[in-house]
Amino acid sequence: MKKKKYFTASELSGDMQYLYNTMNKSTDTACVLIAANFIDKCLANALVLGLPIKDKEFIKNELLEFNNGILGTYSSRNKIAYSLKIINKQYYEDITIIGKIRNHFAHNHLEISFKDLDIINFCNKLTLWESGFPPYQREEYKKVPKSNSYEICRLKFINTATEIVNKFVGLGLIHKIVYEEDI
Repeated sequence: MKKKKYFTASELSGDMQYLYNTMNKSTDTACVLIAANFIDKCLANALVLGLPIKDKEFIKNELLEFNNGILGTYSSRNKIAYSLKIINKQYYEDITIIGKIRNHFAHNHLEISFKDLDIINFCNKLTLWESGFPPYQREEYKKVPKSNSYEICRLKFINTATEIVNKFVGLGLIHKIVYEEDI
């Protein structure tokens, strides 16, 4: 079976429940790897919509080709999305941090968790995680922003990833409604 390279906003939207279940119920490793990969797919979708190139198939099949295309990596997609103002600096920085967390999990020969000091330090740099709470709860969580608590670190990661995915998928679905095309 050939691995699918590109996902439309509708396909990503259909997979969001799986993502949320994985982040909330699976191991730390599964949580991080699946979330980061989902964000990578969202970045690819945003670039197809946002790049000023009419040939969308060229973007999908050539530019976004994994590791071969000029925009085939998580890092390059994040950088060009920020450069083209598809995402703002806060999103760029948190997507970068999630990439570092992913790399730490993926390239460690032993199982690690949100209890790992490097992961705690990365999670404490995330900023979008607060978006998942109503304003009155944000103040409560601001009291422990540099927490070494496993639960707080995992919560920051999950809420940040959720905020990023919701934004990208939402924009893709709006594009589908306005332009009547699911790219």
